[in-house]
Amino acid sequence: MADNYGTVLAKNVRAARARKGLDQEPLAVRMRALGYSAWRRQTVASVEKANRRLTAEEILGLALALQTTIGALMEPAADDEFVSLPSGQLVRGNTVSVSLRFGYDSTIMWDGNVPRFGLPSIPGEDDSR
Repeated sequence: MADNYGTVLAKNVRAARARKGLDQEPLAVRMRALGYSAWRRQTVASVEKANRRLTAEEILGLALALQTTIGALMEPAADDEFVSLPSGQLVRGNTVSVSLRFGYDSTIMWDGNVPRFGLPSIPGEDDSR
């Protein structure tokens, strides 16, 4: 089963923090030093459990606090073949990676305001996705 994209972000934040050898509290302190005044240890824990969504501004702050790139926080792992959107639609992990590096790859086309996902069916999955 595919991770939802929030779980991808959570894993990446946790991994980046571990690589820096930081506990959750020092990361929260760094975020507060950057102006994210509401960040506490519990905020970091909630983010790392995918219980709290991140804003674009917070992703920037985390990249700076963890001395990494925005892309490193947002890119699915190489073995994440698919990630799911809040709608349940699946997007290839590769599509997210390409979007981060090069731009839109036309995997999702729009019919008015209805998305059309250019994905092959997955064995065992409901074809209505």
